[in-house]
This record gives sequence, C-alpha cells and structure tokens, in this order.
Amino acid sequence: MSRRGLLVLISAVALTAVACDTGDGRELRPAGPDQTASVFNSTTTTIPADPAVLGSGLPGEGVGELGLTLRAPWDDEALIDVRFTCDSAGGESGEGLSPALSWSGVPAEATNLAVVVTDLSADGFVHWVVAGIDPGVTGLGEGEAPAGGIQGTNGFGEVGWGGPCPPAGTGEHEYLVQLHALDRDLGLAPGFDGEEVIPDIEASSIATVSVVGRYSAAPRAAAASTSTTVRPAASTTVATTAGSATTTTIAG
Repeated sequence: MSRRGLLVLISAVALTAVACDTGDGRELRPAGPDQTASVFNSTTTTIPADPAVLGSGLPGEGVGELGLTLRAPWDDEALIDVRFTCDSAGGESGEGLSPALSWSGVPAEATNLAVVVTDLSADGFVHWVVAGIDPGVTGLGEGEAPAGGIQGTNGFGEVGWGGPCPPAGTGEHEYLVQLHALDRDLGLAPGFDGEEVIPDIEASSIATVSVVGRYSAAPRAAAASTSTTVRPAASTTVATTAGSATTTTIAG
C-alpha cells in the first residue's frame, strides 16, 4: 500500500472512532457519506423553578415578591362573579359582596398588611382599601373585612367594599387586587381617604402580590332622569349645557 493510501486509511479509522464514541460510554451510528462527524455532550443542568417567575399553578392564586401569595375566588385574569359586583343589587353603585381572599408567605419583617382593589380601566378608581391588618391573619371571608383591619373610603364615597360597576357600553374592565406587606403602621383611622393613602401604602410596602379580575356591565335600561354615568371621578360634578344642568354620576 502506498504512503498516501495508508494516510487515507488511518484518517477513515479515526473518523469512525470519533463518530461512534462520545467519551461517556455511549455509542453513535457512524457518520454517513454526506455527514460530518461531531462530538457533543448532551448533559443538561436543571435550574429550580422560581415561583415568583412561574407562578403557583393553582387557580386564582398569584405569587409575588419574597414568596408572598394571594388567592382569590376567580382565576387570575378571569371573570369576576356577579355576586361581587353592583349588578347583584340591581346596578346600585358601591354594592355587592366583598370577595373571600387568603394569603401566605408574609415576610417576617412585616408589621401589618393592606389590601387594595382598583379599576385599571378607569384610572385606578378605588373599590377597596383595608390597612392595619395583623401580619398573622391569613385571609378574610366573603362579605367580611379582615379582623382588626381598618377600612377606608372607596371611590363611591362609602367605607368598605364597593363592587365593580362599569358603566354600560364601556366594555370589559380590569380590576387589580393587591396585597401589600408593610414595614410600618400608617396610623390610620376608620374611614380614611382610600385614594390618598394608596401612595403611602406603596411606599411602605416590602412585598406585594396581585390577582386581576375582569368584569363588564350587562346592558342597563336608560335612567328616566337626566343623570348620565361616565368615567369615574373623585367627586360628583355638575355641568351646565344649553341652560340645563346635567348630573355626572360616579361609577367604576
């Protein structure tokens, strides 16, 4: 055999050896005539799932900062049951049952908790603000306020829960339910202004978690009066047009 032929034979043997052995005891099929042999390592590293990123996987439960969890009676981003809304009382603003909520994973540094519910589709219209909740409390029942919690005034001008009440024709609204773990007592009195206190709650929050619910109003009969329902506002306003007064009614 010529020297050139010998070199070709040695190269072919080496190529076959590389294609058949990965070095970890496993064998591969030899490379075909149109393939290039390659060596690879299929070992993978499994990274533990981060619950704050992946979520809990449980219906209605959100996972937030520092492992704080919040569970609502509806799936995250799902429809809110009508019993929690103003339509449960014939469309009366501020009516409806407050939802049952439960939570876990409260940081040891928390001195109290706060629940905030706002309408993301109506400039953050306030539906519920409760602060001063003992960090040892793990939830509240339907239609109930947390034991020891201090309730503020909502956007309807009432103390406590004001159910979703989007004006007919405004489409589906998104309602944000948040639980905050606070590192200080805000020293609030019952009936505090919920909208004014939310920035203080957020500034004192060391961990937060949220769940979103959706709701759209069923078509409602036009009111016999001249009152019209529009985008939520902080207070009732009166506009004069063509010599007549038109009342703007709060809703959200």
